Amino acid sequence: TSFALVRAATGSLAASLAAGALTLWMPWRTAELPRIQLLAAHWFPLVWLLLVRALCAERMGWPRWALLSTILTLQLLTSYYLAYLLTLSLGLLGLAGWVFGRPATSRLGGLALALAPAYLLLGLVSIPYLGRRARGELPSALDPELPMRTLGGTWAELSPTLGTAWGQSGSASDPSYAIPLLVVVLLVLVPLAVAAPVDPPSRGRTLRTLTVGLVACLLSGFVLSLGTGLEVGGEVRRMPGWLFWDWVPGFSNLRAPQRWLILLGLAAPLLAGFSLAWLERRFLPAGAPRWLVAGATLALFAFVLLPRPLPVRAAFEDEESVRKVAEALRSLPPGPVVELPWPVDSLGTNLVDTRYQLASTLHWRPILNGSTAYPHPSTAFQRRIAQRLPDPVAVETLRRTAGLRWIVLHGEGGEALLEWDEAVARGQLRLAWSGPNARILEVSSAPDTGLWLEAVGSTQPRPTTLSGLGRQRLELGPEAGRLTAETPGRFRYAGNNAYPRPVSVTLTNDSELNWPGLDPQLEGLVALRFSFSEPGGGVVKTGTAALDADLPAGATRELALLVVPPTRRGHYRLCLDLVQRVGGTLAALPVAPLELEAEVHGIDAPRQGATGRFLSAFRVEESVPQQSACSPSLR
Repeated sequence: TSFALVRAATGSLAASLAAGALTLWMPWRTAELPRIQLLAAHWFPLVWLLLVRALCAERMGWPRWALLSTILTLQLLTSYYLAYLLTLSLGLLGLAGWVFGRPATSRLGGLALALAPAYLLLGLVSIPYLGRRARGELPSALDPELPMRTLGGTWAELSPTLGTAWGQSGSASDPSYAIPLLVVVLLVLVPLAVAAPVDPPSRGRTLRTLTVGLVACLLSGFVLSLGTGLEVGGEVRRMPGWLFWDWVPGFSNLRAPQRWLILLGLAAPLLAGFSLAWLERRFLPAGAPRWLVAGATLALFAFVLLPRPLPVRAAFEDEESVRKVAEALRSLPPGPVVELPWPVDSLGTNLVDTRYQLASTLHWRPILNGSTAYPHPSTAFQRRIAQRLPDPVAVETLRRTAGLRWIVLHGEGGEALLEWDEAVARGQLRLAWSGPNARILEVSSAPDTGLWLEAVGSTQPRPTTLSGLGRQRLELGPEAGRLTAETPGRFRYAGNNAYPRPVSVTLTNDSELNWPGLDPQLEGLVALRFSFSEPGGGVVKTGTAALDADLPAGATRELALLVVPPTRRGHYRLCLDLVQRVGGTLAALPVAPLELEAEVHGIDAPRQGATGRFLSAFRVEESVPQQSACSPSLR
């Protein structure tokens, strides 16, 4: 389809072949190999060509209208990411076509009829997703108030090198959307290619429309890849992506704004093809054989863009141990399994949970772990409970909520195993199998095993919590409880990923009411609110940490609650207080807030990028008075 677009716009066989080859070898295609739905962007150039033909060409018969409608439908239904990218590009190319093509009103009517079925069908298949979103099963993946990207990081992903295209593809943890240096050089020639006369005039209109529209796609893709906000001079500046987040349905569910750079990877080879066609017209002697030019061009691209084998490695460092655990699970009675450790940070989850899921195909027992783009709302709840194992309450909770029967402990041992040995000695767990690097423990069965399984799996609002407590607002008197906490250690982040850290908190309920906290549905629950404030400045990060435990009247509980830091290095004042979520809002409980000092340490220095390192070298740490981190509303 890239060949077809450049051929129609320029008439050059050599430039068309080169554009097609470039499209196939762009680094983004190997960077996105784990997400095969994004690779299926092959209809983009043909949709663009037919759209411009509809606006600029003299004729547009019904077969082309039908073809445009059909392939647009196929492309929109491939991926929501691609649907957003294609829709924006159609708007930009359509605007260029309106300026240069001056289409008749009847042509615009035919275009509307061709586009309508595709977008109508897209809307119909989106209804289930919108329903899940309304029920809270597809939470927003972006926080529009936080910077998602940096100019330095984006440049690091785009910066060209002289190596082969596939050689720039990066890795699964550090993908590259680089534009090969050869393409960058050709892009510089695009203005000359557009300014030169092209025969016939209809082809010239098509070429100008495509060029202006594709350049607009390049610039728009870059800007939107910066996310909703960009940190400039220590302040977050809103980007155009913020408007998309606020107004476009479903846009806030796009987790990776850098994928807008795919638009650059699709448009750049086409523009490079336009430049090659101009070079051919400008410098090729009259009468020279065209097939020779095409062959020489392909030979050049075959040399410069020579692919090399993608690096692969074994999924498991110790495959024999994994297979032994799987064999042991197959030999045991059926029942749900949880594998530990079970990280709570997104980077750890991607690396660990995917392996647990892959290993589950060796034993086929249902697992609490696993990887999916949109997990069930109860997944985070179960994961947090699992962090407290082998605490007896945590074991009982997972037995009731998931019917848990088997716990697989990975690792060679250490002091942590002492707690598990104590749980075995109490009779709450039974050692079912032991290997060099793993153990399998059985959870003692009871009549209430799986008691809350149906409630946890349902997304329908329930009037009471799992333990039967109401969700109405707590009517509490003054000084209804106490809150104490140990000074937390150093928080960490990497890039835009913050690592949640457990903070040891002691809660006392001095009231006569039971405080609800154990439920995957957040409505009515008491939670710990945290706020990070810069000394002398405002709040830079706020959030809530679920208690995942009820607090009966007059009781005191020690809990390790997960606090998520800001993704900015520095010293902060950390405010902790208790709130209840009622009607989607947080109401502070009459419990005195607590202030602590906190330090956030970044571990992303090697991947910060040249721009980020340059700016950080001139950052001045000012000495400012220590001010309260707790706002008057919290007091």
